This record gives sequence, C-alpha cells and structure tokens, in this order.
Amino acid sequence: MRLIVIDVFPALLSWEGRGASGGASAGLGAREAISILADAFRLVAVADGDITGRELRDLLSVAGIDHDFTDIVTSASSGPTVTPRVVRKVARDLGVAWDHVIMVTARPPLARSLRGERVPTILTEHADQIGTVPEAIERLFSGPLNP
Repeated sequence: MRLIVIDVFPALLSWEGRGASGGASAGLGAREAISILADAFRLVAVADGDITGRELRDLLSVAGIDHDFTDIVTSASSGPTVTPRVVRKVARDLGVAWDHVIMVTARPPLARSLRGERVPTILTEHADQIGTVPEAIERLFSGPLNP
C-alpha cells in the first residue's frame, strides 16, 4: 500500500499558534479530500518539531480530521523541520518502501528536494488547495485512485 505523507502546515491546516483549542482551521474541502485519500492510501500527518505530536493530534482533532490518519508525527526526533530525511525515517519506521511514498506539501524547497529523490510530490500553495490533492494524485497515476 502507498503512503501519503501530508506536511500539515500550511498544506492542510492554517494555525495562528494559539493552542489546540483555537486557531486551527482546515483548508477548503479538507475533510472530503482526506476521507477520499484515507479510503485508498495510508495517511500520515507530519509537522515541524516546534509542536508536539499530541498538540498536532489535537489540532487535527479540532479540525475534525484526525481519525483518518494512521500516524501523526513531528520532525522533533530528526531535526527542527520536515526534510526528505524526516520523510524517509517516517516511511522506514512504518515499514513502507521509499518508492511507495507520496508527499503533499506547501513548501517549494521541500517539494524540489523530494522530487530530486524521485518521490512523487504534490505542491499546494496553501491549505485551501488541499481539496485538489485527490485529483492531483489521480493524475500522477493516470487513472482512478488505486492503492
């Protein structure tokens, strides 16, 4: 099964840093997009190490989308920010081959780095584009979603 790693900020959520009880908002169509992806793929939420995994889970819960992720992690054990090395470690820890990883991010430098390592990467500009991700992944495989 393929693994989709979603770089939560700002590809999926906008967050003003006011704590898990407020300030987090999911992009337009996030619930629907995440539900579609969860039906066909294993989903992992990842964020920089400046918040804890528990805080990240709480933010996803406030947005109503935490239940579709099989794992929720931060880069804290591997570095301050999400990098290809962090994504590789996540895949390895979950027993997923590197060539079965798909990345979703709103960070152009991260997208370039992952594409340089031959990881299919969907680049969004902000959380409101998350609703386009299922179609973008479908285009990657030139057909209907197929795990």
